[in-house]
Amino acid sequence: MTDDPRDRRPRVPPNQVVTDKFPVMTAGTPRTADRTRWTLALDGEVSAPVTLDWAAFSALPRTEFNVDIHCVTK
Repeated sequence: MTDDPRDRRPRVPPNQVVTDKFPVMTAGTPRTADRTRWTLALDGEVSAPVTLDWAAFSALPRTEFNVDIHCVTK
């Protein structure tokens, strides 16, 4: 992991470690959603509420980006 080119600070804060694996923490067995019944509702204080099914959600444009995630568990 290299330094941040913007200000020369190390990208890894003190007492943090770099890992290629990210733990999945759950209280039980994770279940896979039934894509035929899955929906995502965007409502509340929005100008145009919308509910998407899996096909509509999957058809949305995608953007790939890289970020640093700092976890409090180590």
